[in-house]
Amino acid sequence: MKTSVKLFSYVGIVLFFSVQYESMGQIPLNKNCSNTDGSQRAFNRVMFFLTLNDREAERIEVGATDETVEQIRPVDIEADCSNLTQIITNSIKYSRVDANLGDKRTKYYYKTGNLYYIFWDRKPEYDGIPFTAPKTLFIVVSKDFSEVWEYYF
Repeated sequence: MKTSVKLFSYVGIVLFFSVQYESMGQIPLNKNCSNTDGSQRAFNRVMFFLTLNDREAERIEVGATDETVEQIRPVDIEADCSNLTQIITNSIKYSRVDANLGDKRTKYYYKTGNLYYIFWDRKPEYDGIPFTAPKTLFIVVSKDFSEVWEYYF
């Protein structure tokens, strides 16, 4: 009897620590960075901003005329993500958009050489599924985080 109580206690302790260890491994390293793997649709949103003729005035306004498609990357540096998250948090409008995403949408942080881009779009698992939607908020932020421009595309 004592042996089985000891065995059950030992098994219980091992299970407890294995579950704790496993859950610790699921904490993301970049807690502020959203979807650092990105998605093709998200990449395309930035690419369209940089390349479509009808967005030339916006590119000139933000100083994006020298930014290239080859520079487009998801933001994966924690300090940059934290600064971008502060921009969202400090704006009532942006905070509301962020709070009302729904199950199929997420926030994306992208960057090029001198600019950051924040926008909300469908999650990567919905990349290949066509849909229609109204224009959505697309935010451009200067490299030093001091200037913010907002557009609807």
